[in-house]
Amino acid sequence: MANTELNDDQRRILRTLVEHARAGRLDGYFHPMPTERPAEYVVHLKGAPSYRFVGLPNLQFLAQIGLLDAKWDRSGMGQSFVLNEASFAAVEQAAAAVRVTEKAEHDLAAIIHAMTGGQMLLSNSANQHSFAQALNDVEARDRLIDDLCQSLRKEVMAQLPKERQVAYDNSLIRLNTMLKSAFSNPASVQECIRELAFMDGQRVDPQLLPRPWPFLYPILLIFADRLTP
Repeated sequence: MANTELNDDQRRILRTLVEHARAGRLDGYFHPMPTERPAEYVVHLKGAPSYRFVGLPNLQFLAQIGLLDAKWDRSGMGQSFVLNEASFAAVEQAAAAVRVTEKAEHDLAAIIHAMTGGQMLLSNSANQHSFAQALNDVEARDRLIDDLCQSLRKEVMAQLPKERQVAYDNSLIRLNTMLKSAFSNPASVQECIRELAFMDGQRVDPQLLPRPWPFLYPILLIFADRLTP
């Protein structure tokens, strides 16, 4: 998926489509049909009123950057679209970011609690530390990184197929090493995070998609602070 900022309409359309899919109202490829109103299109849903939106180019843009898959209709009626793993991951990531950034203080325990509805916690003593404490103390920061990586490993590894566990663990070790090093290539860190977040194009159980983010999001904040002059 390209690292491209979505506008409000694109975010709203993607979020709404994902919500309908999660509710069982949208399944498989869908074909937007024009209505009598200029630039308005409709997507037919199962057991619910059709979803209306403005701007077919918004869907085409989402497909262009990998947040939807698209194919041309054989009958010559244009494109059909389908949600993919990146669609669900992007919506969950955005929702989690909103929930976290609404908090006044970057408390790690609060972040994990907010992003998981209270179902996940950091595994060790790091949940007693705030970001401010960690960012001002290298040893405390490294302990937090260890704890976040350990918690991520515990949360995800048992759910992965065995053939993918070694590669996932290697990516996690590589991320841990880069985060602690004096100089880290941001592109390499981003690539590693994409692998750990299942955004590298490999198929994965959709239920796994949101599980890494409660731990990867604090890691991203820590790394972003290190990049700030």
